[in-house]
Amino acid sequence: MLRGVNRQIIEVNNTGNRYFEKVILFVKPEYSDASRHKLEDEAYQLLESFGQPPPLKSSRQIIKQKAKIRRRIKRALIYLSITVSPLLLYCLFRLMF
Repeated sequence: MLRGVNRQIIEVNNTGNRYFEKVILFVKPEYSDASRHKLEDEAYQLLESFGQPPPLKSSRQIIKQKAKIRRRIKRALIYLSITVSPLLLYCLFRLMF
């Protein structure tokens, strides 16, 4: 449902979005003399282009994600040390003997 169109403001009460119940759009002054029908069409096209926002992550999900990243970094460092250590030892022995 579109509630009255003032030459400066359009208020949309039924957005068709589960997150938002009302949208207020401010008409640019150079388009304030546009027809009501044109402003309504543009308002609905704009709202349709937005789509649904992505769901917000909970703090528990963020903590889990950070822990997962830390585990991956730790694992990568361990693998790196396992592969590089013998190579360094080999180079040291080659230099010494």
